Amino acid sequence: MCHSITNKKMSYNKILSKKTVGTIVKNGKEITISVATRTEKWMRPDVAVDAIADPFTEAVDGFTGNLPENTKDICAREAQHTSQDPRDHFTGVCFDSKNQGKSVHFPIKK
Repeated sequence: MCHSITNKKMSYNKILSKKTVGTIVKNGKEITISVATRTEKWMRPDVAVDAIADPFTEAVDGFTGNLPENTKDICAREAQHTSQDPRDHFTGVCFDSKNQGKSVHFPIKK
């Protein structure tokens, strides 16, 4: 299942389509987990989506930080990596019910 995101006010590499890969419950709320399949800069094949789905879901499920208010969907934009944040992490985008998104780093437990 793919969803289009068309919000032009996003400050990150805009996600144009994504694939739902599951759901989790955080703080008593059900949240959809998805993986970006296309952004303004790249496309991700299904085989790569499948490789990211489970480890990303585990990272989000184990996340102990605060999610942005009214998060309904968390989409993996970048696969596991390090960056200015020295922890191994996934970069996800937390979308609310109005498809407004905010980037969040989800550390990987070792």
